[in-house]
Amino acid sequence: MILAKLIEDFLTHCEYERGLDHKTLKAYRIDLTQFTSSLENEGDTNIESVDREVVRKYLRETCSAFKPRTIRRKIACLKSFFGHLELEDTITVSPFRKMRITIKAPREIPKTISLTNIKKLFRYVYAELGKPLQSEFQRNTLLRDIAVLELLFATGMRVSEIATLTEEQVKLSQKQIHVKGKGNKERIIPICADEVKKSLQEYLQIRIASESNSSYFINRLGKSLSAQSIRFMVRKYAASAGVKLHITPHMFRHTMATQLLDQGMDIRYIQDLLGHSSITTTQIYAHVSDSSRRKELRRRHPRRNMQFVNNE
Repeated sequence: MILAKLIEDFLTHCEYERGLDHKTLKAYRIDLTQFTSSLENEGDTNIESVDREVVRKYLRETCSAFKPRTIRRKIACLKSFFGHLELEDTITVSPFRKMRITIKAPREIPKTISLTNIKKLFRYVYAELGKPLQSEFQRNTLLRDIAVLELLFATGMRVSEIATLTEEQVKLSQKQIHVKGKGNKERIIPICADEVKKSLQEYLQIRIASESNSSYFINRLGKSLSAQSIRFMVRKYAASAGVKLHITPHMFRHTMATQLLDQGMDIRYIQDLLGHSSITTTQIYAHVSDSSRRKELRRRHPRRNMQFVNNE
């Protein structure tokens, strides 16, 4: 069969049978297109000719320029693709059979926002709400943006999850939000503070209902508020509040998880809140928490103020 047709069949399988989200599908398409180009450069696009050596050469020559996380995704994509072809009897055996590939990625410590900067940001936006604004449109926009900021910090939702949130998912009477995460996995996040619920209620009261758009957060044109718009909004308010730090929506997620660990919450409950499929992903926050505890211990421990040896 033609390789392009096999790829389309595999992506259809990923979308409708495995339920992968559009971002993963887009990445898989890029990875498989890149692999196809590599085969074309070698002058052989026969899928049955792909063996371990072909895969090793591709990884060695093409993927070496990428970061470890990207390389691991490309490997996972190819492994899944050839596994699918094997199950469909398109090929006899996957080249990844009995092939051990280990890509070590450096541990990346999640970037968080200090509580001082969190407070500074929220004090600013709520102070702006208390000022006489130029128009009703400005006030409505600010109510929407405050609700978004409250959700980012209170729930740790991904920016894509907030951008695609619908009215049906927000259960204000139950103080719950039903979130659809990666791979359409659903989870329930409690609304933890009355201020968060109030911000959502106030925005809902001024939100213009639309039969064609069920998104909870909409822009001035009545369309869904995009993830990029949320990123821009966060940067704008952080700068206006005098926060001297490049803040992204995802940093609220990191901050919430780290703070909950510091307060002694069970890491498996944090895993459920964040929608991580593996506890390993959540455990990265334990390293951040331990680091902050060590810093506080050095700063506050009484031993640092005790001197028993005369250094003169």
